[in-house]
This record gives sequence, structure tokens and C-alpha cells, in this order.
Amino acid sequence: MMSTIHSVLVLAFLGVTALLLVITVMQRLRIRGVRMEWRGHLPLGFPLWPTVFMGFVALFMVFANNAYPEIGFSVYLGYLTGGLLWFSAMVMARGVVVTEYGIVPGTGRPGDAVAWSQINDWFEVRDARRTTFVFIYNRYDNERRRLDLAVPRMHEDRFRHILAQKIGDCATLPLPTPAERKAMEGH
Repeated sequence: MMSTIHSVLVLAFLGVTALLLVITVMQRLRIRGVRMEWRGHLPLGFPLWPTVFMGFVALFMVFANNAYPEIGFSVYLGYLTGGLLWFSAMVMARGVVVTEYGIVPGTGRPGDAVAWSQINDWFEVRDARRTTFVFIYNRYDNERRRLDLAVPRMHEDRFRHILAQKIGDCATLPLPTPAERKAMEGH
């Protein structure tokens, strides 16, 4: 009875995470006119929750193998495989895509795409590792928004070239980092 419940749960988890990965891949494949792309910035360099989940499964596998040997190794292997599918989907979803038509800041969030024609102004903020391009734009409902796009050093020149082609030079001087982020949000 217990192994049946575990098997059903593992299969459900594998199904959901596989579906998540398929949807993420399909969203990425739908994007047309790609000029460049890079992996988006992850806070710790990797997706936190899938990593924590896989670590928890690995620890529980060691504990439960000693305490509850009736749970098969395939159950843990299934959960770890599901964790890897989840991890892969999260890495792919964080990708930034620059197209002929605008910027998609995360392929997992196509609703956050910004068309070149929506951008009113932009400027750069530099730090030691990367340059952040800040775009001020209007959404479809005329609400003013701000997009902070961290661009890795190796992609900066090509990204600037695309910006010059698509929207021109809006900010002529590199601006200092504002004391507060709210200064640019109009609050």
C-alpha cells in the first residue's frame, strides 16, 4: 500500500515537472527574430528551490533507507529526476532574449516582454561584474514601468549595437546609481 502511494506521487511529480519543462521549451521556441540571448542572473548562480528540494530528497534517502527500507530506490530516483527537470526548466526560464521586436527578460515570463517602441528612455549603471541597462517604458495600459536588465560583460558591445539600431542613444552620459530605486519609479 505504501509503495503504491509513493509510486503515484512520484509519477505525478515527474509528470508535472516534465510538463513544466516542455512548456518552458515551447515558450522559448515561440520567440521569433532572435538577435542574441544569454542566461539570466540567478541570485546564487543556480535555481534555489529545485536545488534545496534535491538536497532534501538526497538527505531523506539516506535517512529513510536506514529507517524505512520498504521504500524502493526507484522512488528516490524518480524524485531526483523530477528535481532535475524542475532545475532545467528554471534555468531555461531565466534566459534573456533580445529580438528584432524587443526584449524578453525571461522566457518563462513572456508577458513581461518589452517592445522597442514602448521604451521611452534608458541608461546604464555599471558595477564590477556587469552593466545593468535600465529601461523606462510604458505598458499597454500607459502605466510607466522600469526594467533593470543585467547584461554580462561579454554581451555588452553587441547589446549596445542593437540598442543603437533599434532605439538610438537616449542617455548620452553614463548616469550614477540613484540613491534609491524609488527615485526612478516616481514615488
